[in-house]
Amino acid sequence: MLDPTSLFIRVESKTTGMKELLSVWGIIILSLLRFARIYPETIHLLIQDTAVLRDAAQIPNLTDPTPP
Repeated sequence: MLDPTSLFIRVESKTTGMKELLSVWGIIILSLLRFARIYPETIHLLIQDTAVLRDAAQIPNLTDPTPP
């Protein structure tokens, strides 16, 4: 089976730094996707906590068209 991280490491680029950057970002994204798959309830709670903090700080919700 093909290792998904090898796709980011084998990216052809003019600079070595760009390949390393793509490799690091690829690993970070794959880790976040794995975390989201294993802990969906944790992510749901983080979203709820963000909404509660936003409401407590009275930051306007830009997606809600009704004025406060």
